[in-house]
Amino acid sequence: MYHLKIYKSSLLALVTLFAATLLSACTGIVAAPPQPKVFELKALTHLALGVAEQDVFVERAVGSGQVVRVLPGEEAELLDLPVYAASELVKHDLFGTSDAPIGPFEKGADLGMTLGEWLSATGQGTYSVTGSRAKIEMTLENLVPNGVYTAWCSRVSFPPNGNAVDKACGAADGTENIFTADADGNARFELELAALPPSSAETSTTIAFAYHSDGKTYGGYPGDFGLNSHVQLAAPIPVAE
Repeated sequence: MYHLKIYKSSLLALVTLFAATLLSACTGIVAAPPQPKVFELKALTHLALGVAEQDVFVERAVGSGQVVRVLPGEEAELLDLPVYAASELVKHDLFGTSDAPIGPFEKGADLGMTLGEWLSATGQGTYSVTGSRAKIEMTLENLVPNGVYTAWCSRVSFPPNGNAVDKACGAADGTENIFTADADGNARFELELAALPPSSAETSTTIAFAYHSDGKTYGGYPGDFGLNSHVQLAAPIPVAE
């Protein structure tokens, strides 16, 4: 009986030691952080994306007081023309479904640049997703020098149910999506935000960059397209593989 008690005590001590060693080893293990899913982005003009230029216009007949949108493929002969705003809000018509998708519209302010200068803007960067959080990092070039810009996280649905919904990137009140180009037209835009809905074959999540020709921003509202708000570049987020 005495030897049995010693055996049990020794066995209990051994089990306790093994458990303590195992617990110590486990607590030393640190789980690897989740790896972000990174999407490469290219910011392009509407024409480069294959649709009419939406928010700046040219006057084909000088002195007519009427301006029109430029269609893909016809810009080469129009690059030296000045671009204008419209005299009032002109709704986006990405897929040409309205009665007058190209115009004409009443001419507004001269925007102080040619079509070629407007179309020279470009940008590249990344959109990274880690769980429920994401980060946008973009480098933009050939913007309007010293121009005021805002970034919009848009959902663009393709025909036959064509539609676009524009929401301020980051805070809904538009306090996180404002940036200004430098004197050379360069800008860097970075923002951490809640992960955006993924792109699909039917609907694209697109990050759009709007120039504000009046130098003002309008909170959670992008301004009046064509009048004082002019989307210069858009970066569609690719569909995940």
